[in-house]
Amino acid sequence: MITKLDKVASKYAKAYLNVYLAEMTEEACANFLTMTNFLRLNKKFYAYLSIPHLPFEEKQKFIDKLVEVFKLTKNHHKLIMLLLINRKFEILELVVQKIVNLFHMHKGIIKLQVYTSHEINEKQKQLIFNFIKNTLQMNAIIDFSVAAKLICGIKIKGATFVWEKSVTKYLNDIKKKDILQVEL
Repeated sequence: MITKLDKVASKYAKAYLNVYLAEMTEEACANFLTMTNFLRLNKKFYAYLSIPHLPFEEKQKFIDKLVEVFKLTKNHHKLIMLLLINRKFEILELVVQKIVNLFHMHKGIIKLQVYTSHEINEKQKQLIFNFIKNTLQMNAIIDFSVAAKLICGIKIKGATFVWEKSVTKYLNDIKKKDILQVEL
């Protein structure tokens, strides 16, 4: 379900990329994501920046320090300040995720999370990578992890792509069919 905040974040992300796409790099995206991950893990900073009686100069000093520590560009600084001025700072993480996803899509790269029911070796990882590349016709950045909920299978998930082949999915499909038959 797309929420109002999701729509607003998409608009900010598209506007940002319309202006600064030529200047974006993978390193800049990684630094931006690192900064938002830090803020997500340290929610007190979101609260600090949301204090209405805190002078704007103090907030600006804090943002300047964030930009310096995480080696962000002037363009990132402008976006953060824009969100802060418009009292939309709480959607920063969502905006950054959308910027990175749109940037990767523009570059023909998709970021995927591959979940398996067990640990897999490098040969199996290469087979999965080749399957993804042939299926999507895009370069992929893949993170592999083990998911306890999967029963003997694999699940590939991205921002715009989901594929699963597992006993869990098969059982869920059977369950859905049974529910539909009961309703009829």
